[in-house]
Amino acid sequence: IRLHERAAEKTYGICRKRDFSGIVRVMNSKVPPYMQKDVSYLIGMLFQRYQYTRDWTNFATCIQSYLIGRYSEPFGGAWNVVAQEGAFFLSRLWTKHSRFLRVEIDFPALAEQASSEPCPGCPTPVLTVVCFEACAPDRP
Repeated sequence: IRLHERAAEKTYGICRKRDFSGIVRVMNSKVPPYMQKDVSYLIGMLFQRYQYTRDWTNFATCIQSYLIGRYSEPFGGAWNVVAQEGAFFLSRLWTKHSRFLRVEIDFPALAEQASSEPCPGCPTPVLTVVCFEACAPDRP
């Protein structure tokens, strides 16, 4: 966890240097506003790095590492981060943690294009953070 904490501190400083408003929307959030804003900055910054490779697995892993380092609790409560472009389906595989951060990535005009090259004329992609700490798994 110490490694995650050091990485989170470094990332926190980098995130504050840019404005990512307009890229990240938050829905169904039950976290304090300061945490919501903090994580929105992180998601915006990481998205700039991964949007052309579309490596959403590493994108989600970086977010999860940041959450562990910055918002870890002594009594556990690991974060489960899922990031997916397009339609999203929650499966039983993702229900082992009680707290979820789900990022839906929507490329408005890039969906029709096969190339993953930068497109200056295309609309800005929108990332929606859905069910941030609000998706409790079903208990039988």
